[in-house]
Amino acid sequence: AGNEKSPHRGQAIYRQGEAIFAQGDFAKAAERLAIFRDKPEFHNVPGVSDRAILRLGQSLAATKQWEPARVAFETTVNRYGNSPFVTEARYGFGWALQNQSKYDEAVNQYQAVTTATTAEVAARAQTQIGLCRLSQKKYAEAVATLMAVPYTYDYPDLGYAAVLEAARAYEEDKKPADAEKLLTRLLKDAPAGSDWAKAAKERLEKVKK
Repeated sequence: AGNEKSPHRGQAIYRQGEAIFAQGDFAKAAERLAIFRDKPEFHNVPGVSDRAILRLGQSLAATKQWEPARVAFETTVNRYGNSPFVTEARYGFGWALQNQSKYDEAVNQYQAVTTATTAEVAARAQTQIGLCRLSQKKYAEAVATLMAVPYTYDYPDLGYAAVLEAARAYEEDKKPADAEKLLTRLLKDAPAGSDWAKAAKERLEKVKK
């Protein structure tokens, strides 16, 4: 990484950033990876630059620097359109926008993810669409979107999380009976003793009061 003449310098700097990220020092990881954003000679390192900018965005998001994170994710999408990491970058793009309360713009990015793939990232994006609508107090739309997660994607934990949030949408919409039905169902479907079952039980007790 310190050898400017090395053909492997870009790879080494990226790997340094990954190692620092894995240690949880997100601010330092962002500082190390910023070279891929700021220096033109690092913009097109094959098999490296797209991953580095994505990880830069994730590092910035982890430190809640939402606007710089948004820029990094958008850069990944726009600069590396054929990268296998574009869907993950779009998710990050939406996440940064959501945390800036730009809900409709965030939903557009999340919908691009759900259109492009059925992988786990799409299930997460579908959940976030529902949470955006919940933040906008569009309760019926939030419930419908969240309930699509367990029926569309085969990721049980994400499905349980979505059902729990759908129940919250019913609660905020002053529909405790509907919330109770969802929580009862979640308590039945989730593995006994799991965090999801415990959360459903706690929420159910509150709803019934």
